[in-house]
Amino acid sequence: MHHNESFQGGRMTVCVAALSSDGASVVGASDRMVSTTDNQTRRMKIHHLTDQIVAMIAGDVALHTELLNEIRAAIAINADTPENISVKSIADTYASAFWEAKRRRAEQQFLAPLGLNTGTFLEQQRSLNDKIVADITREIVGFQMPSCSALIIGKDASLGYVRAHIYAMESGVITCHNETGFASIGVGWYQAMSSLMFAGHRAELTLDSVLYMTLAAKKRAEVAPGVGQETDMVAITVPDENYVLFSASTMERMESIYARSEGHHDAINQNAIRECHEFFDTFRNPPAKPDVEERVELSGTQPQPNDVDQSGSVAEAQARTDPASV
Repeated sequence: MHHNESFQGGRMTVCVAALSSDGASVVGASDRMVSTTDNQTRRMKIHHLTDQIVAMIAGDVALHTELLNEIRAAIAINADTPENISVKSIADTYASAFWEAKRRRAEQQFLAPLGLNTGTFLEQQRSLNDKIVADITREIVGFQMPSCSALIIGKDASLGYVRAHIYAMESGVITCHNETGFASIGVGWYQAMSSLMFAGHRAELTLDSVLYMTLAAKKRAEVAPGVGQETDMVAITVPDENYVLFSASTMERMESIYARSEGHHDAINQNAIRECHEFFDTFRNPPAKPDVEERVELSGTQPQPNDVDQSGSVAEAQARTDPASV
């Protein structure tokens, strides 16, 4: 997963998805902040594609609306052959729609004023000045599109059995995240990914465990500027049944569980900080040494205190009377 500026999906929002139940289920969560304003809207950013596939978007809402319309039209064409519709095929269609949108916009900006379109420009290249052709080509290729990221999640039988998939689309580039088991887009992607990694997420975990981890990842991403506090969640679990969008009452209950857990976590952190403070305080303010006189135990071979001053004369007398000492 590339973590460059464009992949962050714009100035705001976060969307996160994670697999569970050995890859049989997938969970998604997003906020409601849009890229065009700092006001939260009531519009959900989890978009219906099929009964078992949804897209969660980050970036320019107008561009996503255009792309989603094209994706739904492509899905409708295959309505009679649902086996041709998979999470990957929809992700590929999303990317193709992005590149087509870029071509149209660049054509309108750089070719239409010259009375050209992409087809006529390619046909007339030989008759045009080489520098003009090079300049126009460079402008078209380098045309900057609005930020555009999406997570396409759902279930299908494209591998011969029903399982869940996570695909990310970033500015026309598709990546599959089935192996890692989770993915995130938007300005809060880093916090969400870190939360899932530190929580020890694995695709083998139960649905209930991953539901909580995904909610926690989204909530912890709220520290990023521009991530909204409102949360929507979706679960795609049972084969041949529609995805489930969590109700307001369900979200309220889950968020209360999260808030209580974070309260306990904060208390534990504060206790740990207090213990560290007390420990390092012993280095900054070491205890004073006790003021105790040093006492020397006397032995039988040592002169008594009252003989110390006479030690010199005693030694001289012994030297005079003991020849061996001379």
